[in-house]
Amino acid sequence: EFSNPRVCPHLRFYAEDNGKSVNQYFEARHWREAAHENDHQQIKLTPMAVIRGQHFYLYKLCLLQNGSACVPYEWFICKGKLHAMTWPVSIAETATLGRGWIVDEFKQFEISEDDFSVSFTGWRSSAATRGLPSPSKIIG
Repeated sequence: EFSNPRVCPHLRFYAEDNGKSVNQYFEARHWREAAHENDHQQIKLTPMAVIRGQHFYLYKLCLLQNGSACVPYEWFICKGKLHAMTWPVSIAETATLGRGWIVDEFKQFEISEDDFSVSFTGWRSSAATRGLPSPSKIIG
């Protein structure tokens, strides 16, 4: 049905957070929460988002406009904009693994599409990531 021009505009690919009102199935909170029962269920639903021409993937490190990095683990729509639930990351260095990233899965925060800057796939070609460890070097 993706190629059907009458159907495709009506398909929903992301859960929507409309506060307390629920008029459609995709607005229901349980659609978002059900994905967390199985950590990798969300990646089957919407593994990627296109933001300003870049492909941002779930569970792949990315850089934000403020210079910090994060790992998105859920996409959803809120007030008409794409948002992600993300885990913060920090740079660490160990004697055996060298310099890399530590993902803090115990903290989470919501990020708007406006806050994303550099995707995992655009990391090497961006001047904003110079001096930072490779995004694939997750050490903890």
